[in-house]
Amino acid sequence: MKSSKRRSHAVRIALGLLGIGFLALFLTQRTIRGNSRRTSRSDSTLAGRKPIVLATGLLDGDYIRLGHAIAHIAADWGINIQVCHSQGSKQNLEYLKREDSGITFALVQSDALHDEAFHPAEEAAETKPISLVTYLYNEKVHLVLKPHFYLSSLGDLRRMEDKVWLGPEGSGTRATTERVLEAAGLTEMEISRLGERNEKSWANAKNDLLKGNLQAFFRTRSTPRKEMASSPAEVPKDIPSCDHLDVAIRHVEKKGERDRGKETDPIEALLSKDARLVGLPSEIIDRMTEDGLYERSAIPLATYPNLKRGVPTISLSTALVTSEGRKDPAAAALISDLLDIMQENQSTIERELGGTPLELLNSPLNKEAAEKWKDYVQLGARDHLLPANSWQMAEIEGCALAGALLLLFSRARRLLRKAIAKSMYPFLLLTILLTLWFVFSWGMVAAEGQFNPDFQTVFIAMRKMLAYVSGWSGGRETITPQGRTVLYLAVFAVPLVFGWLTSDVIHRGVEKAASWLSGALFHTAGQISPSNASGSSEKRKRPGFRRWARRVIGKSRRADPHPNLPAPNPDSAD
Repeated sequence: MKSSKRRSHAVRIALGLLGIGFLALFLTQRTIRGNSRRTSRSDSTLAGRKPIVLATGLLDGDYIRLGHAIAHIAADWGINIQVCHSQGSKQNLEYLKREDSGITFALVQSDALHDEAFHPAEEAAETKPISLVTYLYNEKVHLVLKPHFYLSSLGDLRRMEDKVWLGPEGSGTRATTERVLEAAGLTEMEISRLGERNEKSWANAKNDLLKGNLQAFFRTRSTPRKEMASSPAEVPKDIPSCDHLDVAIRHVEKKGERDRGKETDPIEALLSKDARLVGLPSEIIDRMTEDGLYERSAIPLATYPNLKRGVPTISLSTALVTSEGRKDPAAAALISDLLDIMQENQSTIERELGGTPLELLNSPLNKEAAEKWKDYVQLGARDHLLPANSWQMAEIEGCALAGALLLLFSRARRLLRKAIAKSMYPFLLLTILLTLWFVFSWGMVAAEGQFNPDFQTVFIAMRKMLAYVSGWSGGRETITPQGRTVLYLAVFAVPLVFGWLTSDVIHRGVEKAASWLSGALFHTAGQISPSNASGSSEKRKRPGFRRWARRVIGKSRRADPHPNLPAPNPDSAD
């Protein structure tokens, strides 16, 4: 009997040690894979390479500021990036496809990249293929109106042929705007007539809007996060055009160079002078988001200080792409190093952008997107965009394995049962509060989910609601009156219910319910008492029949075969 127990105990220990060894090996392997790219940076083949030429956007646009910030960071690590300005995404893709352009990297909108990858125009076969390196951040469609001007629908724009600017010719903004107008019911000819108006820069468009020469313009751009908002860094004025490659080659960002000047955000400058930022109608948003190319989004109330209300709109992503060989090992090493550098210095880049978060830089593609884009990802970016297993999965699997190993030991199981039984009251209290929290978060999703990215899903809303109820954040981001009502009700009700549940009268009822639940689950609620704080069983375990039979037989064998019987009492004889 003892030998079988000893053998069972040895097997359990062996299994535990084997599992712990497997866990250690698994996490070590993940660590090696996660850091393999960083260890190769020092011996990468960058020294003999010609500098990278990065196509961005207009001189006063967001892409050139983003490219300038990336070039600054890369220069500190010995990678020379030459930034040149262009009209935008569409023109950048044309540069990349041309062998004689000399441009190998570009910033483009995700819808323009999607069209190029999956719906290319019929062109010569010698055009260079374009590969995805990474996504950087989200952009949102802005529709800006002149002061004290109102639109009843986007269809009203068809009567303002010379008063509307759709964005720079060759830009991603213009292509996205044309799709928005198509969804609004405008014909191709009407959109073409609206597109005849052209502005040289966003600054010219701003001035014409304030003077009344322009009644509306569209702009697709990123928006700063409220808690990070700051003035963006000033971009040098001597950045050359991508059309003049010989000039671009002579312009190389200097190592450690930083701009001290700060610029005012252009949209905020317009809003401060009574210009209006208006949202897209819900039916337009529904049509634009049907195929998944665009996402339902909103510009929160706190994005710009002079914004009067939140603005429903659509969003898309900014991508860094390249025409370097998709399987080229040297290009892969360069891109891998560049991605590592950008990730390590993400906060510095965000500060130069005026607080715009690079929320997509560290995010791998989801399963559906990875399956769709796997043949278009550059070799050096595959570990970044298409990881076999993310660190989150490694942590979850490791914790689950460690918990399973602990449960192999009976003492750990007993301790777990006792701990749960003792903590049943706070567990029940937290369950009630979490249910209330979930209900309010679901209400915020129903009220704000279509317009406000802070409340798109229940789990995102739960995190945001915690910030509101705790006093970490105000309620300015709400867009709809219903959302503001639910928010204020939550701020009032959650502390009230918590105080009510912890009052003396309710406390006793909740404690009784916890005791009953503990007894129903583990049959230990009655065993844990002040006189038996350890929770050990006060009842003796009832032995099985075979064990009882052995004990009885053993006692009978050890008994005296001739027991001393008491002498008969003659007085009692009859």
